[in-house]
Amino acid sequence: MGKPKGVSAKDAADAYKKGQAAARAEAERRRAAAEADAEARAAGSNAAAAS
Repeated sequence: MGKPKGVSAKDAADAYKKGQAAARAEAERRRAAAEADAEARAAGSNAAAAS
């Protein structure tokens, strides 16, 4: 992956790291949301089975 002309290597590296951190945070947020959704579905199906 090349960097745009006129961008310093440090700036390019900082932008890359910022992007990686944002992607990691988004993946963690999605994983947590999916886990919460799965727990809610399991609780719902358990309640339906118990009634």
